[in-house]
Amino acid sequence: MNKFAFALAFYAATSYAQVVDENGEVVITPSPECMYCRRMDLNSGFLVSYSYCAQSDECLMDAWNYINRDCQSGW
Repeated sequence: MNKFAFALAFYAATSYAQVVDENGEVVITPSPECMYCRRMDLNSGFLVSYSYCAQSDECLMDAWNYINRDCQSGW
């Protein structure tokens, strides 16, 4: 059980890291999966697209091709 709690805490910390800057505002840095998806989408051609789901922290190539793959936060 302890390993499960550690894994859950690690996942929560790596998916979005919240840092408070000197003005007291919360700055949210995106996850590595989000940045990977953005990089792949920017470097892909016009026939390929990469979409990111923030809810499941998942990057999917050609998400329009998967009709049953829902994302509550939007692709």
